[in-house]
Amino acid sequence: SMKQESRDFSRGRFKSDLNRRKVEEAAACGGSAVGFLYKRTRRGRQQAEVRFDGVAGSLRTPRGGSSRQTVVLVKDGRVRTRLLTPREAARLMGAPDSFWLPSRFNDGYRAMGDAVVVPAVRWLSEHLLVPLAHECRNAGLELRGGAGQFEGLLPSRRTAEEFAERRRQNSAVQEGPAGSAESGSCEMV
Repeated sequence: SMKQESRDFSRGRFKSDLNRRKVEEAAACGGSAVGFLYKRTRRGRQQAEVRFDGVAGSLRTPRGGSSRQTVVLVKDGRVRTRLLTPREAARLMGAPDSFWLPSRFNDGYRAMGDAVVVPAVRWLSEHLLVPLAHECRNAGLELRGGAGQFEGLLPSRRTAEEFAERRRQNSAVQEGPAGSAESGSCEMV
């Protein structure tokens, strides 16, 4: 079985006041909050960056201490941390729970790190790439006068930009106004 890393961060181990303040605010709100802590090396020194906006950062392969993702758990004013498990990493990458993972911790991380998130690529393909390809193809057919004239024609940048603008406008109408992910309130879950 995998030994979980768990530390009490009540003393604070953040070099940045901003990141320390984020954790203190989450603890002061009461209730529960889950965030992610990323360790990065800047100018030869390790720094911790924390976020509570529900977004997980890039999953990296387990090379060096700065690549493992740490989960920050805040409950009833107490702050604890643990490493993200390989199964949790697989879920973030869109793999079903039935997806086989190696039994060793680092091997499981290696299987998921620096990979492509299949559901995200599928969404981009369905909602952007395929419609853009159809739009460019249709524009090319119109410009050249028929299917026989389409060969070798590259879609113009202008056509792609016009399509992207229409997609943005349609998305804005469907979704409505968007709020900020990090509002600074106690609505972190």
